[in-house]
Amino acid sequence: DATIGHIRIAERADVILVAPATADLIARMATGVADDVVTAALLATQAPVVVAPAMNSNMLGHPATTENLERLRGWSYRIVKPDTGELACGYEGLGRLPDADELLDELAAALSPQDLRESRVLVSAGPTREAIDPVRYVSNRSSGLMGYAVAAAARRRGADVALVTGPTNLKVPRGCDVARVESAAELEQEMRSRVTSADVVVMVAAVADYRPASEAQQKPSETRPPTTLARSTTSAPAETSGRSTFPMMSSR
Repeated sequence: DATIGHIRIAERADVILVAPATADLIARMATGVADDVVTAALLATQAPVVVAPAMNSNMLGHPATTENLERLRGWSYRIVKPDTGELACGYEGLGRLPDADELLDELAAALSPQDLRESRVLVSAGPTREAIDPVRYVSNRSSGLMGYAVAAAARRRGADVALVTGPTNLKVPRGCDVARVESAAELEQEMRSRVTSADVVVMVAAVADYRPASEAQQKPSETRPPTTLARSTTSAPAETSGRSTFPMMSSR
């Protein structure tokens, strides 16, 4: 071969992912050692580098590892925060390699324009639940997908993202500051507390149109006949809220 292998790798790569990155490999990367194809390629490349540490919790928390990671971060290496869980050594704690889809998301972020860096983006997502009693509620079928996608895209582009979400079955995008809420009133309170520090606000939550005027303190008996609920709009002040009744479906 007329070319040098690690130079060819370094020049062809659009992005380099080091996963799992052991404590030893991180130390060699941080000191510029180039005694194998991996460390040599990392020294030669000008592509973005994503490092996914995975090791024993004590090794991860050691000052040497901490300082080495900070040094790599100072060189604009993208450091993936490890997951918490069962480790190969039998320990339970921080140091587990994230799932493949999360590593792919980090690669997408490394390849995305960082035009939102140092911007603070606030996103609302998902449905709200308006309590009828301790068991039942009024809601809608919002999945939350739109708001979560907006939050993930903003985070990939370098933004500091806060996600205020109603109940969903979705996994929060890595790196987002999440606040979970149930009712429209809780959503409003959380959004108001965060909006003044945001540069961009994207409101994608599917807020319920109405809430019961009052919440029962206990679940009615199943033998109790169907009833009606006084409704109050969630978007208007109490003194101007529309009021009407609608049937509540029987539990049978």
